[in-house]
Amino acid sequence: MTGPGGLLWGHSGFLGNPCRMLSTVAAPTSRKRRKKAQQALEEEAQPTSVTNFTAEAEKLLSDIHGALLPFEAPTHAGFKMTTKTREGVTSGFEEVTLSCGKDQGMFSFKVDAVQQVINASTPINGGLQYYFDGEAWLNVHDDHDIRGIIVRDMLKITSSAPKL
Repeated sequence: MTGPGGLLWGHSGFLGNPCRMLSTVAAPTSRKRRKKAQQALEEEAQPTSVTNFTAEAEKLLSDIHGALLPFEAPTHAGFKMTTKTREGVTSGFEEVTLSCGKDQGMFSFKVDAVQQVINASTPINGGLQYYFDGEAWLNVHDDHDIRGIIVRDMLKITSSAPKL
């Protein structure tokens, strides 16, 4: 039996929750379906393996180092690059920093293997955190790619873009 606007009516009014009819995504109705949906969400949220994270983080910091190295003095007066490798390892950066001179601030990128993020700091944006989503390094708050932020901030400081 249909009521006003073609809505279904039962013995006690609308069949089901009328507010739910406004939703664009149906929520699981049975306990079994809700549990299955929750498990799927938890599987998506599984962190990247530590080995994979470390390899991806080292690759990113190596790319950043290579892209920012041409900005060091004498190309840009006062710019100085420093790096730090993991303890006991001869290759693969744990931290990359580019000091942009006395009044310009610095770019800093440091691996946090426990939280599985890159802690970054730029003179324009300050402190930011990035996670690896399997394809790119994205900001934990707004999903902006780390490479875009570096290029944009370097353009503002030097009028030159790093090749990332």
